[in-house]
Amino acid sequence: MKSRIYNLRYYLLIITTLIGSACAHYPVNKPLSSYNPDNENMRTANESNEIAILLTFSRGGMRATAFSYGVLEELKDTRIVLKGKDERLLDEVTAISSVSGGSFTAMYYGLFGEGIFQDFESKFL
Repeated sequence: MKSRIYNLRYYLLIITTLIGSACAHYPVNKPLSSYNPDNENMRTANESNEIAILLTFSRGGMRATAFSYGVLEELKDTRIVLKGKDERLLDEVTAISSVSGGSFTAMYYGLFGEGIFQDFESKFL
């Protein structure tokens, strides 16, 4: 009988802990006070309808971060002729989807655009 009471207390403690942890607090981000669409750091999709490049960066920690950075570098260095105009493939990227390690590169490129090629390697990789 004593062991049953002990087991019941043990299970009640576990249930109470789980319920209590479900009520954990999370920090709420402050709302933006203003939005400037002309901000030079804001990335927009290209206007070309000739080609669409969708990138997906995968998980894999630092290896995925380095690989996705290498992909962006190669797209920057690869040139194509589109409607008689010399363009970089990087300028034709329409969207980037990422998870885990690849998200660091995607986030940095989304925030800083071309700035990723100036300091991402030294600051992050």
